[in-house]
This record gives sequence, structure tokens and C-alpha cells, in this order.
Amino acid sequence: MSDGLLLIKLIQKLDPEAIFEKAVNKYVKGEMNIFKIKGNVNLALNALKGKIKMSGINDTGFLELKPTPILSVLTQVCKLLAVKSINLNECNEIWRLKEGDETLQDVLKLKPEEILIRWVNFHCHEAGHDELKIKNLGKDIADSKAMTVVLNQLDK
Repeated sequence: MSDGLLLIKLIQKLDPEAIFEKAVNKYVKGEMNIFKIKGNVNLALNALKGKIKMSGINDTGFLELKPTPILSVLTQVCKLLAVKSINLNECNEIWRLKEGDETLQDVLKLKPEEILIRWVNFHCHEAGHDELKIKNLGKDIADSKAMTVVLNQLDK
């Protein structure tokens, strides 16, 4: 992570056009100086602006190998990568996630993360565990209770 190249590769998986490839300073033994590394880290962080929370995150945290900003960025990028692959066209039961007087089109307009939250809550409800209703994909599922119920619901 200290040279920014791994982060750049993750961002390119997320959005192949987010970073101009020729602007990346490739690793060459003996030629990677602090300026090239700083350039890579800043290139990556600039590509992430508006996509993740960047409060308190800058190139210094990466250059000094501080775990908190590095893990914060990695966690958020991995989360984006995980929900990127959600394909609603292949989910023929998406209509089951409608709430109230919503139409199927309303559900399809939701962000992937919101759909996953509804999906977890739907399966918890179906299993009779309404007390496990989640509001986010972070701390609400950290204890794995809701996910255990969902997995048992999916594979009885």
C-alpha cells in the first residue's frame, strides 16, 4: 500500500476509467522515489473523491503506513467493489423487496447497498426475527446474528 499501486489496481477494478494509466508511476527497482510514490497515492485518492468518505485521509497516512487511514480507504473501496457486482436483471424475485405502495421500478432505482439491506431484512422477517432488522452493512451486521439467520433461511 505504501507505493499506491495496489490501491490504484483496486480503483481500476471499481472503475476502469477512473485513473489515466500513463499517469501511474510503475514500480521499477531503484527508481521509485518519494515523489513518484506520493504521485501514485494522490492519483488514487483523487480518483476516490466523491466515492468514499475522505475525512482525515491524505497521502501522509499512506506514506507513513498509518493503519487507520489505509484500512478506512480499503474497507470503503472493498465495500464498493462488493456491491458493484449486484445484477438485478438476474434476480427474478426482486419484487419481494417492495415496501408499501412501491413499484418494482422504485425498487430497481435503489442503491445496491439499500437493496442488500432490504434483502437481509426480508429474510430475517421471513424467519421470524424482526428484532434483527438492520439499517446499515457495517456495525449492524458486525455480530453476524442477522447474517446467520439469513444463511439458515437460505439453506434450511
